[in-house]
Amino acid sequence: MDNIAYLTKNIEQVQSFIAKAEQKVAVGEWWMVAQVDSFKYHLDDLRKQLDEATEENDKVIDLKDILVYLCENYPHKDDLSKTRITKMVYLVDWQYALDYGKIATGIEWKYNHYGPYVDDVYHCAIDNKDTFLVESTDNYYGNRKEIINVIDGVVVPTLPKRLTVMLDHVINTTKDLNWEDFINMVYSTYPIESQNQHTPLDLVALANECKQQI
Repeated sequence: MDNIAYLTKNIEQVQSFIAKAEQKVAVGEWWMVAQVDSFKYHLDDLRKQLDEATEENDKVIDLKDILVYLCENYPHKDDLSKTRITKMVYLVDWQYALDYGKIATGIEWKYNHYGPYVDDVYHCAIDNKDTFLVESTDNYYGNRKEIINVIDGVVVPTLPKRLTVMLDHVINTTKDLNWEDFINMVYSTYPIESQNQHTPLDLVALANECKQQI
């Protein structure tokens, strides 16, 4: 149960308690007045929490902000090729879909020749030259790769707490993996295991499908 559903359920329960307590006060059980006041105070607090949770849930997250956070907090800067960071964003979106029934970025993911890949992440980096530095270098096999990092002095944005928890989880889970192990992790996710190449990946629908099979 996500936080909004949990808070909504609690509010309904407290409202029910208040109604029952007020009925008892109405028939002379005056000792329930303090209970009613306590319930109403708790109800106001729950409603405030629900408003904050709903506002966070509805907030549109800029892909650029997610990239800045990943680049700034990932410890091995030379590993942040456009392919690796794109697949890290995919892992964030996939876990977000599993946990919250929506994706964080709004990217329309596709299963191409080499797993989940779109150009959105790379385009975001090259379109924001005042924020990102894209450098071309050679990988271990002598092939060209492009490294994405942030320019010195860029301020890390404030993101919703549940998103930063998700980003930190992906960073900590992948930071010590070599390329082969990292790719194996990505390929082991349900959307890649269950879908065919060259097809769109509806992560929200696939997350629901995955949870039904557990």
